[in-house]
Amino acid sequence: MAHEISVQGAALVAELENWLIQEPQAELPGGVQDYVSVPNRLLSTQYLYLKMAVDQDPPVTKGAEQRYDELNAQWSGLKADFNRMLDGDVGQFNALLKKMGVDQQVRP
Repeated sequence: MAHEISVQGAALVAELENWLIQEPQAELPGGVQDYVSVPNRLLSTQYLYLKMAVDQDPPVTKGAEQRYDELNAQWSGLKADFNRMLDGDVGQFNALLKKMGVDQQVRP
């Protein structure tokens, strides 16, 4: 029984970690990370860059508005995946814990 919890818990953690790192930086030899040469494609960084670009005196451009819409569409997909994990996988894991008599459960 404990083995089943361990296996399913590890799978859930791996799935959540994969969700967190949607577009990781390309791996370089020796585990080196190059923040200057390799652009960061994480969604939060793109939102922050866009915010910096539009927080200027000139009016917001159509290109910035389009990019905002693209980022929102990408976020909507990621959020739907996350909600699916919470409703499905986390719920199933909590049901397993309850079945095994474990009081502590995963809280979203």
